[in-house]
Amino acid sequence: MPVTPSLLSQMAKEAFEMTNTLTSPGYYKKSGLECRTAIRAATSNLVGEEAYNVGCAIKYLWRWKDKGGTCDLEKARQYIDFILDTYKEDISPQEAPVGPGAR
Repeated sequence: MPVTPSLLSQMAKEAFEMTNTLTSPGYYKKSGLECRTAIRAATSNLVGEEAYNVGCAIKYLWRWKDKGGTCDLEKARQYIDFILDTYKEDISPQEAPVGPGAR
């Protein structure tokens, strides 16, 4: 098969699409917003383990319908529990949450 400009163009297009799928899969983009952009904004005032756990929870909540289903929801819950566990150790009785859903 001879290498023609149109063949090279098609090969370049396929390579771009493959790279784009690897670096930015569709399930990480909603309404024109990338998940990593939302995570960056949500964790801008956090550091270390707290930032990591919040980012992971967001990631799994973001993609659950398009990729991992309820397994992703379980993963998100696990990261939220990590966050809650950290704060349970630090919360005084006056700061403890009250009402429905309080742990």
